[in-house]
Amino acid sequence: VPQVFVARCSAGLFLAGGFPAAYVLAGREAPEDRRGSAMGVVFMAMALSHAIGSMLGGSFLNLLGFRHLFMIIAGVVLTLSGTGLVMRRRRLAAARSTS
Repeated sequence: VPQVFVARCSAGLFLAGGFPAAYVLAGREAPEDRRGSAMGVVFMAMALSHAIGSMLGGSFLNLLGFRHLFMIIAGVVLTLSGTGLVMRRRRLAAARSTS
């Protein structure tokens, strides 16, 4: 239980930075007259992810147990982080080649 408490607190700290970043990205990519809609879509996606993630997490916890579930989540996070880094490098390389 203490480890889950620490993990949830850490997740809260990271989410505190994730929400503004998501809104900034949506605001940059959306046309000026559609920014309100873009913010609504971001909020809806985040709310759905919390609801669905909690339901699925509880179900998978019952099936797999803490240790296996954390290993799966760690694998998903590492995979997504690596994908994000590769995409960022490609985007920066493309921007340099067009400059």
